[in-house]
Amino acid sequence: SGQADCAHRLASRIEEATDRRYRIRITAENSNAAVTLAKGEADLYHASEHDNADLDAAFSYFAGLPFSAGLAPGDLASWLAIGGGQELWDELAAEHGFKPLLAGHTGQSPRLWSNRPIGTLGDFKGLRISAYGPTADVMRAIGAETVAMPSYRLAAALRDRDIDAAEFGGALQAMAAGVAPAGNIALETVSNGAGTAITLGISTRLWDGMSQSDRTIFTACAGEAYRLAVSENEAHEKDIMKALTDLHGVTTASLTADARAALRSVTEAVVATLASTTPRAQRVNASYMAFRRTVSPSDLATPSTEIPLV
Repeated sequence: SGQADCAHRLASRIEEATDRRYRIRITAENSNAAVTLAKGEADLYHASEHDNADLDAAFSYFAGLPFSAGLAPGDLASWLAIGGGQELWDELAAEHGFKPLLAGHTGQSPRLWSNRPIGTLGDFKGLRISAYGPTADVMRAIGAETVAMPSYRLAAALRDRDIDAAEFGGALQAMAAGVAPAGNIALETVSNGAGTAITLGISTRLWDGMSQSDRTIFTACAGEAYRLAVSENEAHEKDIMKALTDLHGVTTASLTADARAALRSVTEAVVATLASTTPRAQRVNASYMAFRRTVSPSDLATPSTEIPLV
């Protein structure tokens, strides 16, 4: 199921668990989730924390860092639960008027869905790629032109060649949004991707007015939604990729070893820059990297100083 389906499923689950004391009406997506809550235009949002990065770059850590810098879905949840991540997230979000909970995921096998062959780092130069968050910074650093575009426009943009590629989760999410097969080449950029986490953001005015039991229900429903999304993406990835290949002619591809190595260095440099943007980002980065070293100590690269960041 796609992100819209996941949002509806979570809303229904919360309504059922609270005996419909809470009724949730889902409206169209908004580009800045926290600002929408602050304006009183909504009480909840279901979106990636990359949407809040304009408020503080530290938010991107809780959505998931790009490529080799990312934590696998289980590791991200562990960092939040036992590594101090949730406390840091709560502090950051409270400054902007909401309580954050993990509530979904785009899949651990994110791909670049392209209508042009890409294999080397040089192939990215001049490509129009839909990407956001730190991934967009990485793409720009290797010569691509990034385009900010809502998910519902991606399929048409790929078909009409308005963009050349879109960074958009695993096969389940891409198929649900029509990104595949509109992008008929599924490019694996790293051997072990991490994907993007989805947040249930709850306005402070709503959260503070809840009983402890209702807070527990919302937390439990969001956690269940996260685990279910991770499981669905993992279980269906291979079958959906096979269907896309057999029925729609989608082909799979991967970067050359040299390109992967260069992408890894650029990614680490982008993250180092991200960590220096705000005092909060520095604190979050220190916690994130300390936990990352415990779960994947061999997956850290030294940032390259030879590749300029654009």
